[in-house]
Amino acid sequence: MRFWFKKKEFNIDDCVPMTLEEVDATRKKIQDIFDPYIGGDKKDNVNTFRRVADKYGVYYLTLEKFYYGEKQSIRVAAKLVKKLKEAGI
Repeated sequence: MRFWFKKKEFNIDDCVPMTLEEVDATRKKIQDIFDPYIGGDKKDNVNTFRRVADKYGVYYLTLEKFYYGEKQSIRVAAKLVKKLKEAGI
């Protein structure tokens, strides 16, 4: 907390050119892919999200929130969509 007043430097990787329609389309695609594997057991669901997140190099809670449509930052969702598209989903 020493430099809390320092401005964050601009990083081009933080800029993700993505429309809301692309994010919604990818969310629908992810939901269609996961639907057969997600059931009533929360432990199995978490393990499923962790395995997929490890495979694609994303954080599993971000993927889980994205799947369930919970409130999430647009920037975080856009970065997740970018990584998933790079992975081929």
